[in-house]
Amino acid sequence: MSRIASWRRVGICVGFPLVMFFLGYSGALEPVGKAFVVFFKFYTEAELIKLSATGFINDDGLAEYVVGLDPDGPDFSGPEFLMAQQGVRSVRDTAFSNWYVIEIEAGMPDRLSALKDLPQIDFVLQNRGLWLCH
Repeated sequence: MSRIASWRRVGICVGFPLVMFFLGYSGALEPVGKAFVVFFKFYTEAELIKLSATGFINDDGLAEYVVGLDPDGPDFSGPEFLMAQQGVRSVRDTAFSNWYVIEIEAGMPDRLSALKDLPQIDFVLQNRGLWLCH
């Protein structure tokens, strides 16, 4: 009797993953995946609204961006370099080294694109809710 139970257990442990693989490969589970994506989208939007992180314009009407500087880039001087750029109103440190939050006048895409083109800058992101999974 125990032999039958053990074979049944092996059949379930091997058969269930195989059936799920073939169902997923055939596209039968695609509606489930789409429903999960829609749920995740609504959930993250609700969390961002709850955290007031849906916009990147602060109370003073200035646009906030997270800027990552390249420490190996030419003429690296950190926040002093950012404050010297045209349109930058303020610079704040973050918990990450070489990442800064800058405030510039909203609606000035030419200043933002000029900032992105500098060789010292790795990236420029809108300062919204940033989720780090670890």
